[in-house]
Amino acid sequence: MREILFRGKRVDNGGERIAFGNLVISPDGYFIVTARGEFPDTSYVWSKVIPETVGQFTGRYDINRKEVYEGDVVKVIREDSYKPYMAEVYFSGGCYGTTWFDPVRKKNTFEPIFSWGIEVIDNIHDNHELIEKEEEKP
Repeated sequence: MREILFRGKRVDNGGERIAFGNLVISPDGYFIVTARGEFPDTSYVWSKVIPETVGQFTGRYDINRKEVYEGDVVKVIREDSYKPYMAEVYFSGGCYGTTWFDPVRKKNTFEPIFSWGIEVIDNIHDNHELIEKEEEKP
């Protein structure tokens, strides 16, 4: 069974810490709920998070066994003649993937994240410039 897990930057500390758990969207905002303890003595920690920073676990791990989330900046390591590139992980067409510029087709191409090896570098909310710098290269 697939693990459904979310993460988001917490509001209470200015986005410096990240909460992991289940996502609850309410009229009061977005919350990541984390269970503490074992049943029947389980308690729950509700962390209000910044909505734009919420990302879902893709169910995949990078080459270092780190969880890959929507919104991660990853280095895509291709086995063909193309050099590695940096990209953002996002959901499209029913799967998680990245977009890269294909020099043969001369257009941006969406590619599922399980097509090649990937390494999580950071997340788009903390280091969006990683993607922008990569796109500027010829």
